[in-house]
Amino acid sequence: MRIIFGGSFDPVHNGHLQVAVELSEFFGGHQVDLLPCKQPVHKSESTLTSDQRLMLLEAALLGEPSLGLDCREIAREGPSYSVDTLKELGSSSEDPVLMAIGTDSALSLESWYLPDQFSQLCNLVVLKRPGFDDADLCVRLKCLGFEVVSGEALELRSTKAGLVTIIPVTQLEISSSEIRTRVAQNLSIKYLVPNAVREIICDNRFYC
Repeated sequence: MRIIFGGSFDPVHNGHLQVAVELSEFFGGHQVDLLPCKQPVHKSESTLTSDQRLMLLEAALLGEPSLGLDCREIAREGPSYSVDTLKELGSSSEDPVLMAIGTDSALSLESWYLPDQFSQLCNLVVLKRPGFDDADLCVRLKCLGFEVVSGEALELRSTKAGLVTIIPVTQLEISSSEIRTRVAQNLSIKYLVPNAVREIICDNRFYC
């Protein structure tokens, strides 16, 4: 089983890491691979280069055995389409691929590139924010070919693709845009990002 958690990570922050660790714990300590995109498709252009964002991610993951890093989208030319990544992963292994996405991303999945193919390529784990009513989300995902199941790790481990489960996670009120703004305003980002990430940002004057 492969668990991937993608994003632009511009920059990676403690909210990303908290969610990723909880996701690993939900699946019994299985490694979760953070998957930085090279060219974001659904967001504006990243502030940092892909190599700079990758450097911050590598610093953030030091000493965290439950989290890994998958750089395939950084290495691939062109826009970072998730469907291409899922096809790559499926062609290299018969293990199920679990793609973790946030609630807002799941609600917009129908607008992604080739959305009808996702249910044939992966299982989805939707990271539910507190207080969110998932009834509408379930309807949308069913229209894309997914079967909604309860949060049973064993079922997701043994099925190649087509399942979706929704699990609650701790949502820290931190955003990458907030961090970029605080740095630009010469405000502290201590406790918002790992110390190693903060040092790199400050030493290289990223986001200033």
